[in-house]
Parts: sequence; structure tokens; C-alpha cells
Amino acid sequence: MCSLSAYSENTSLQCHRSRNTKKKKTNRQAWSEEQVASAIALVESRQCGYMKAAKDSGVPKSTLERRAWVTEKNTFPPELERQLVTYVRNMESIAKNKTAGWTWLRSFMQRNNLSLRIPEATSAAKATTFNKNNVNNFFNLLESVQDRIHFSESQIYNAVETWITTVQGRQSKIIALHGRKQVGCLTSAERGTLSTAIICLSAAGTFIPPMIIFPRLLPSHLQSEEQQSQKNMNEQLMIGAPPGSVGVAHPSGWVQMNIFTKWFQHFVEKVNPSEDSPVLLILDGHYSHVRNIDVIDFALSNHVTVVSLPPHCSHMLQPLDKTFKGPLKTNYSEEIRQCLLYSDSPLSPYGMMELFGKAYLKVQT
Repeated sequence: MCSLSAYSENTSLQCHRSRNTKKKKTNRQAWSEEQVASAIALVESRQCGYMKAAKDSGVPKSTLERRAWVTEKNTFPPELERQLVTYVRNMESIAKNKTAGWTWLRSFMQRNNLSLRIPEATSAAKATTFNKNNVNNFFNLLESVQDRIHFSESQIYNAVETWITTVQGRQSKIIALHGRKQVGCLTSAERGTLSTAIICLSAAGTFIPPMIIFPRLLPSHLQSEEQQSQKNMNEQLMIGAPPGSVGVAHPSGWVQMNIFTKWFQHFVEKVNPSEDSPVLLILDGHYSHVRNIDVIDFALSNHVTVVSLPPHCSHMLQPLDKTFKGPLKTNYSEEIRQCLLYSDSPLSPYGMMELFGKAYLKVQT
């Protein structure tokens, strides 16, 4: 009896152990890393979706989605992000802040150790008109730049934009009978064609040949604005322009970012700054000037220091506004008046540069 009982207990114990040590059959993670990588590559190349890739590779759809999300790359490469950080800090240093979307901004700041801070509230930060605070800040900045580099008169330049039209901007006074209620004057048209000139002058009196932007329609089949500008620029429009002038075309006739970049390259070519002879360029606060990344990069690599005037202060602080633009417009209007006295046809854009060139040279000398 004892031996039989012991035998039964031993047999029961062995059966219990065999049941506990039996491995459970499952298909969990029955795939390799190569299968996962191959399936994700198919999805990223848009050859199929997650469902089909999971079915073909044998990898669960949830696993593919999770692995693909982890392997997503940043939109910008690290070098470009570092440059963007520099631009953000430069904009912050002159109190000109713009923000992107919140989701992108949070991830961008986390990757580059940046923080969002509330600036100190001051009345000068909100000022947008000509006032004492803005003027003092500008001259303090200009003084610090001058103390650091010590520019001479021949190294300090000011650039300004001015409009040119086929209609007289200012009428000259004439003698008429006393008591006459209305005195007429011949003009080329009621509304003229508007063009823009970028004029630049140094403190020593050195002129940079101007750039003229003509309003020309651009064909839609051309891809880039540079191609459009070159295609529509007729050299006959520049007949009579000041020597060395550059002509470009745009539908509006106004300065755009790419046009100002081209002018800045023209400026550097004429001035030829170097490490031993850097230059200072004073501009107004137009977005095509101070928010143009191409101009900022080109200025840094060509030893040009750019200082912008406060917003809405050009009429009081811009040197060329106070000295050159007024006489130029007066002489240009007089050239148009003289032209209309001896011509039977109105002034067209093709004859505008000849009159502008005469007025420009008169004021220049």
C-alpha cells in the first residue's frame, strides 16, 4: 500500500510539473527588424499604405505606425536650424518679433534650448511714430556702431526709394491776370505710369548708380521672378538714364525682396567693401530691407554693416529725404514741363529716363 501510494503521488507531481513547464504557443513579435524596416520604407515611399504593408510583411499595423512615427525626421536640417536661431535672436535684439505656429514653435524651442519670455513693458516698444525715444535709440545704435568700427565719410552710405511718374508731381508758378479764378497748365495725363528709383549716396558725396523698377506685365509661364524681370526689361526704357544705372521690371513698379537683393549686389559691386575697408549702409525700415535674409547673409559676408531707421521716421531722419529727394522731384517736374511745351505727344515710359537723367545730374552736381 505504501509503495502504491508513493507511486501515485510521484506520478501526480510529475504530471503537474509537465503541465506548468509547457510553453505557450503565440505569434507575438514573430517578425524581424528587417521586415519592419522594409515595410516602413514602402509606406514612406508611398507605394502602399500601413494596412497593405502590415499584411504583406506580417508586422502588425499598430507596430508599423508606432515605429514610423519614431523615425520621422525634422523638417529642417541642423545647420539650417542653427541659422534660424541666429535670425530669431537678431530680430529679438531690435524688438521686431514674429512667431510661427505654436506646435512648430514649441518643438523648435525645445530642440535649440530657447525660452519664451515676456519683454519689459515700455512705451518705446509700442511707439510707431516720430518721437524722442525712437530718435534717441537710433542715434545710440548709430553711435555704438561708429565707435566700434570708426567709419569715415566715404564709408557711410544712405539709400532711399523715390517714385518716378510720367505726370508732373509739382507745378511751377506762372504769372496770370489778377482776379482770374482758374489757371490751366498742360500735363501729359491725369494719371501717370509709376516707377521707382533706388538712390544711394555716401557722406563724402559719392553716388551709386541708381536702380529703376519699371511696371511691366510678367508672363505666367515663366517660373522665377528673376526670369520674369529679365524677360520683360526692355533696354529702350533705360535710354538717357544716369550712367551705370540698372533697370528691372515688376508689375507693380515697386521694390520687392528679390529686387532689393539685386540692388544690394549692385551696391557691393560698385563700393567693393573689404575687411580693411568696411562700409555702413543706412536704410529705412521697409520689410524688403531689414527682413531680407539674402541681404543679411550677403552683408555679413561682404563687410557691410546695415542700420535701419525707426518706423515712420524716414521723413525726419533719412539724409536723402531731407536733402536730395526734394530738389530731384522739383527738377524732374520742370523737365517734364519743358518737354511738354515743345512736344505734341504725352510723355511715355520710354522717354521718362531721359528727363530723369537730366534732373538727376543737375541735383548731383
